[in-house]
Amino acid sequence: MSQRPTGITILAVLAVIGGLFSLAVGGFMTFLGPMVGNEMAKQAADASAAVYGGAMMILGIGLLVHGLLQLVAAYGLFTLKGWGWMLAVLVQFLSLILNGLQVFQGQIGGAIAPVIIAAGILYYLFRPHVKAAFGRT
Repeated sequence: MSQRPTGITILAVLAVIGGLFSLAVGGFMTFLGPMVGNEMAKQAADASAAVYGGAMMILGIGLLVHGLLQLVAAYGLFTLKGWGWMLAVLVQFLSLILNGLQVFQGQIGGAIAPVIIAAGILYYLFRPHVKAAFGRT
């Protein structure tokens, strides 16, 4: 087994932090979102406000899944598993696509930094010494 590159250790630690954050926010949105929507609907006397709570719940579930994927990827990266490299590439590629779509929609301010970060991480993951650490040539 190869020695783990320092950059991979850093990415694994950041994935754990990001995963835990996503789980916390996703849990909050999933379980409290419907209550917020119902309260808004009562105050506005408009049932359409409840849709807001449902949307929060759906986004929360997405964040929960994202958080779990990050934690699994962190483990795979830290232990230099081939599937960990593949999962990290997939997560960064999806991030690049989703944030890239926001940039093309004109939401440059909040999406350009994540695009640059995802592109940088992908570049790093495809460096020969990093791929070699995961048994990829």
